[in-house]
Amino acid sequence: MRKDVHHAYRAARGWVLPAVLAITACAHGSIAPVVPNDLVRYEPPPPGLEEVWLTGSSTGRLAYRNGCFRLERASPPGDATLIWPHSYRSVTGSDGRRGVSDGNGNAVFDGDEVTLGGGSGGDEAPTRMFQREIAIACGGPYRSSWIPF
Repeated sequence: MRKDVHHAYRAARGWVLPAVLAITACAHGSIAPVVPNDLVRYEPPPPGLEEVWLTGSSTGRLAYRNGCFRLERASPPGDATLIWPHSYRSVTGSDGRRGVSDGNGNAVFDGDEVTLGGGSGGDEAPTRMFQREIAIACGGPYRSSWIPF
């Protein structure tokens, strides 16, 4: 019995990963990470503190401009520079558009109409974030964002 399970595992391993990649490619096209990750995002929480994400939502058009993502024609609260969770990656789609991936196969791209989770962060850029200088150059208001798939 053990030999049969091992054989079945080896056989499945040969087709499962290619099948998953093919399905993902069909759903999103191929995506490639941007190196280094230049995404405007929060730093991880300090040791001993928990990460908490706001759960409001905002709908609009995702726009990549001057090194950062903005939500345009957003309802609510209006146009805003987006700050992503620390684990998210900046990616490029097969069509050359810049995008954001949550690392679980979910991605959104420049020009997409999106509904994002998150919440308003105000007019001042947070201090604990990666690429803060880019966010400041893009201007506020700022909004925490995550892909709600």
